[in-house]
Amino acid sequence: MKSMSIMGLALFFALSSQAATSFQTWRQKSDRKMSVGYISGLTSSIVSVSGSKIDTGSASLFYKVGVTSEFQILKGSFLYFNPELVLTKKGSSDIGSLTYLEIPLLLKAKKEVAQNFSIGGLLGPNLGINVGEPRNADANAFNFSVDFGAEAEYKISNLFAPFINLRYSLGTTNTIDTGNKDISVRVSSLEFLLGGRFEI
Repeated sequence: MKSMSIMGLALFFALSSQAATSFQTWRQKSDRKMSVGYISGLTSSIVSVSGSKIDTGSASLFYKVGVTSEFQILKGSFLYFNPELVLTKKGSSDIGSLTYLEIPLLLKAKKEVAQNFSIGGLLGPNLGINVGEPRNADANAFNFSVDFGAEAEYKISNLFAPFINLRYSLGTTNTIDTGNKDISVRVSSLEFLLGGRFEI
């Protein structure tokens, strides 16, 4: 058993090394800008109910944290693919808080307007996976949103660039099962985010 574990670890490290080498080779040949980093900030939930006059309660502030990456689509292009993986909460004082693992898949247009300073806009779908429960209702397993917003980035060095991101996440699906098909509860959020990217 011990020898099998050692062989398994050796195989894992060998495959990891091979994968890293292959990625580095592809990276050098493609000559496209790529970066990975972190993102965090505050979100203000906006709950809307259609088909009912239910009081959704006051808006609530929540925290959002996760990882982000950015891949230039074509060499020299101003278009980037910006996928993220974040943990966040949404809701209000009445429906309670819902915890989501979100996967935004964003298309970003970015242009340098001054030395080392760039601005851009972003747009794309956001899939939220419910990993918690609200206080007083049944939550659906998934929440689909459309994210759009703007970003400002300052490149401190060839390796690191902090950024500010302001976006709106428009909820498009019913997030709460009220037992009434005529009532739909959608949760959107206004988000102020900070982060940093490391070029790879």
